[in-house]
Amino acid sequence: MRLRTKTSLLMAVIAAICVGTISLFFIRFLESSLRKTIYSNIETISGSTAESVTMLLNDSLNDAKAIAFNLPADVIEKRKPDEAEKFMKSMVELYPRFENGMFLLDKNGKLWSDYPYYSETRGKSFAFREYFKRTMEEGKGIIGTPYISARTGQPVITVTALIRDRNNKVAGLLGCSMRLLSPQLFGGIRQEKIGESGYIYIADKSRMIILHPDDKRILKKDIPAGANKLLDAGIDGFEGVGETVNSRGIPMLLSLRQIPNTNWVLGAQQPKYEAFAPMREALKRSVFSVLCVAMLAGLIGIIAIRRITYPVLKLREVTLKLGETPLDDKLEELKSDDEIGDLYRTYHEISLNLNKTVSILRTARREWELTFDSVPDAIFITDKEGKIGRLNFAASKLFKMKFTEMIGRPCYEVIHRNDIPLCPHKEFLDRGKTTREEIEAPDGNSFFEIITTPLTDETGNIVGSVHIVVDITVRKTAEMALKESEQKYREIVENSMDMIFTCDLEGNCTSCNRAIEEITGYTRDEIIGANYKTFFDKENTRKITEIRNKLYELGIQLKESTFEIITKDKRKLTIKVNASHIIKDGKKTGFLGIMRDVTEQQKLESHMIRTEKLEAIGTLAGGIAHDFNNILTAIMGYLNLAKLFPEDPETIQNYISKAETAVLGATGLTRQLLTFSRGGEPFRETIYIQPVIDEAASMALGKSSSSTCEMHYGENIKPVDADRGQILQVMTNLLINARQAMPGGGTIVVAVKNVFVDGRNGRGSLPEGEYVSVSVGDEGVGIPQNNLQKIFDPFYTTKKEGSGLGLATSHSIIARHGGYIEVESLVGEGSVFTFYLPAAKGALRKSEVKKEKIIIGTGRILLMDDEADIRDLGLTILKKAGYEVDAVEDGEKAIDLYVEARAAGRPYKAVIFDLTIPGGFGGMDAMKVLKEMDPGIKGIVISGYSQDPVMSNPEKYGFSAALQKPFNITSLTHVLNSITVNDGGMLNREG
Repeated sequence: MRLRTKTSLLMAVIAAICVGTISLFFIRFLESSLRKTIYSNIETISGSTAESVTMLLNDSLNDAKAIAFNLPADVIEKRKPDEAEKFMKSMVELYPRFENGMFLLDKNGKLWSDYPYYSETRGKSFAFREYFKRTMEEGKGIIGTPYISARTGQPVITVTALIRDRNNKVAGLLGCSMRLLSPQLFGGIRQEKIGESGYIYIADKSRMIILHPDDKRILKKDIPAGANKLLDAGIDGFEGVGETVNSRGIPMLLSLRQIPNTNWVLGAQQPKYEAFAPMREALKRSVFSVLCVAMLAGLIGIIAIRRITYPVLKLREVTLKLGETPLDDKLEELKSDDEIGDLYRTYHEISLNLNKTVSILRTARREWELTFDSVPDAIFITDKEGKIGRLNFAASKLFKMKFTEMIGRPCYEVIHRNDIPLCPHKEFLDRGKTTREEIEAPDGNSFFEIITTPLTDETGNIVGSVHIVVDITVRKTAEMALKESEQKYREIVENSMDMIFTCDLEGNCTSCNRAIEEITGYTRDEIIGANYKTFFDKENTRKITEIRNKLYELGIQLKESTFEIITKDKRKLTIKVNASHIIKDGKKTGFLGIMRDVTEQQKLESHMIRTEKLEAIGTLAGGIAHDFNNILTAIMGYLNLAKLFPEDPETIQNYISKAETAVLGATGLTRQLLTFSRGGEPFRETIYIQPVIDEAASMALGKSSSSTCEMHYGENIKPVDADRGQILQVMTNLLINARQAMPGGGTIVVAVKNVFVDGRNGRGSLPEGEYVSVSVGDEGVGIPQNNLQKIFDPFYTTKKEGSGLGLATSHSIIARHGGYIEVESLVGEGSVFTFYLPAAKGALRKSEVKKEKIIIGTGRILLMDDEADIRDLGLTILKKAGYEVDAVEDGEKAIDLYVEARAAGRPYKAVIFDLTIPGGFGGMDAMKVLKEMDPGIKGIVISGYSQDPVMSNPEKYGFSAALQKPFNITSLTHVLNSITVNDGGMLNREG
């Protein structure tokens, strides 16, 4: 065996033994360290996760207490579910983790309000729920056991808080429901991985899984006792880390933590095989390393024991000439099979590699040259004095000069186009800074950016610079186009007839156009910086503030809202405003608004309504006159019959009663005309819309119409806050249009129902809420599609007769009521007009039950009316009823008599005043004077104008009651009795 073989084997064995021993020691040490690290890591994960869960639960419990504390006391005591629902909606927006909803239970467990509203749960008892029982037993808010939500069908957890009334007595509880798997609760925890397949789970002491990556296992009790002994210990209160076998039979590393204030146990686990995989990999690599070291040691032994004497000296001689000539020409005699021959061959390889390296360097230089010339941007390299030493093809092409013309010339002549014999960037280059400069080409059609960077040697000294010239023509052209666009935009805004402005979030104006100056009379300097409150009265300022806050919170746009603005000369103008947010860098920084002066437009609309009413009244006059003549005929006939039986009181009484009935019918026709003739802003009162529709059908169709009307009313139609006369006018217009659309007759279908408008079924710009919809459909000729957009325009009509104001007036009336009107039509099939009115929030007043017998009373009554017949009638009625009566013709005399009566010690028990005295002092003015003099005065207002505000709300104007003309003795005595029965001194009885 040769020496090199023996040496190689010996070195290989020694190296293998040394490396193996070191590897074994290292593996043992690695195993111990790895085990500690793994245990510490999994224990840290479980601890931090348990703290996060605890903090989240405690925060949720505290949030629920805060919400319950802020719940208004009157909402709790008076059980106002709608107001409670609004409050809970705002709290859900403030506390998004309660996205599954909130609800209120009384102390018996009955749910009386919730958000979102679920009709299936409202009014249902939840006293059986664990969270209700525990809260009432413990007398405090608790964290409930997770369960499947009856609302959403998802796993949820409920935190509770006691609600108390003003006496601090428990009135029930507030429940705040959180989705167990929501990212805002525990959804993120169950996605967390420990290693590749480890995970975190939570179980309670009953072994129910609360949190787990597998959705199917949540809220299941699928870990029997004994299946996981370490978890069994955790359920008994153990905290720590250890090895166990899970319920699926897989060895695991498991760290357990108890969740305070709950019966929950949190476990963080990882498969044991996966956790110790690095140790097995280390063992494999150690074995591989031993083999590699042994092989390397053997190779070294083969090389090291070769010729190391004479051949080594020869090799030293030629070592300094490596790369000049091939090694074979100098050491031919060293070619042998022993160790020296091996060393020769090694040097030979070094020589070949060196030659190869030199060749690679030459190739790299050529490649750099090619890259330098292929760069599309112009590149110049200059020396310290700024003279051009190198440039690429792009530079020659850009400046249209040959290489020979540019090499050696100073940079300021070629690149910077400067006559000053100095590089303009030299000052910055001396400081070692990169600079930029933009220049324009001589032809004026191109722009360039010059970037100059200093070049330094290995010691940091500046030896030159690199100039990169970039063509920025496209960018500069775009910038110039943008400036032109901005200028056009400014011109459009400045010359707009609408008022355009911007303001900050506080409402301080930041810009405005010329139209605002011209319309308001303020100068631009007075407007810029001023707050919007400067230009509005208190009521409009309050409305704008509420809308501004709502716009900011919801991030929506303001569309077609109407306000009154005050000009510099104190005129009030009606404006419509559209506004939206200004967004900068993703944040709201202010508002952009457009205002339009619609003062003249509203005057035109009012004129349109009056004009259309005249047209409609003309259309209806024939039918009303016919009915009125019939009623007059009946009255005259019954009175003549009464004269024929002077000796028969019973017959006379019968005919007079029938005449009274006919008079009441005439009163109804008169009221229709008075109601229909009203205009302007709507006088709202809470009404049911069905009687208005029936009355409109009677007026518009009549008995002689060839069309019939079908009414379809939904269940429990809500009342609306509306002007009865104006809605009657809208319905009459729509029914007349439907009748005229069917000259040969047909069926008109009217459908009324309750609807809820939200984002999914929006109507125009109606806000979300409850509405009453009314549809009027016909079987007529229909409306072409190209005319549908015009039918609500004033004076537009396709009829041979008519002004074209009916639908325009209807659109205006519905808009003023805060509603919306729309149309659907197909040619040859008919049309359907539908309008929406907001449902009333207040309750409808109950009508008083009419009584037939008069009530006899005593006391002094003051009657004022400008009509002598009315005064005589009133005197007769009141004296017949037992009262002492004084009658005057105007308000001034009534005041004088009232003052005299008080001074004489014989005051009036009540006054009865006519509302309107032509050219004189009316009842409302007289009552105002007497109310200041005698706050306890009892008064009745009488008038033939039923729609006057005083008649619908007499208490607001100082009266105790209102009575509609014509009236009879029965109604007058009942009203008198109702306002004086508790006044003392009057003894009233039926007569």
